[in-house]
Amino acid sequence: RAVGPYEEPYRITTKVLKFMGRKNLSIRMGDMMADKVRREPRYKKIDLIVPVPISWSSLQQRGFNQTELLARQISKRLGIPYDCGVICRVKDTPSQTGLSKEERERNLLSAFAIKHPHKVKGRHILLVDDVYTTGSTSRECTKVLLEAGAARVCVITWASGKGL
Repeated sequence: RAVGPYEEPYRITTKVLKFMGRKNLSIRMGDMMADKVRREPRYKKIDLIVPVPISWSSLQQRGFNQTELLARQISKRLGIPYDCGVICRVKDTPSQTGLSKEERERNLLSAFAIKHPHKVKGRHILLVDDVYTTGSTSRECTKVLLEAGAARVCVITWASGKGL
């Protein structure tokens, strides 16, 4: 699922992109994620690439959604369409940083909704996120995508704290 472990250099790259606004890093990161997707059989026959939406407060603070930048680059590299308007965040959740697995799951419960179910119905979705820690975000987004009729959901992240 992840290009690398959430340790150096993956951790610092994530932080520089998200918190220092170095959006140009998303090009190389997205290219590496696309290469992983291209190499692994589980990612075959992807129809649509969908980024995880960030909270409204994070978007206001940063001015961009890093997962959208990654999804756009993966899309460009693989020639598969992406849509940043499929999943929306309906609850402005606090940061997941420092929360336990149980707290993360409670924090994200009912946080996401599908805006356009017709865009995912019967399709194989590639869900893009920057970091996989406990899987709470991926699980909640996957749940709403499948409930909306997606045939299959695969996840790709830049880094993982779980050795995936």
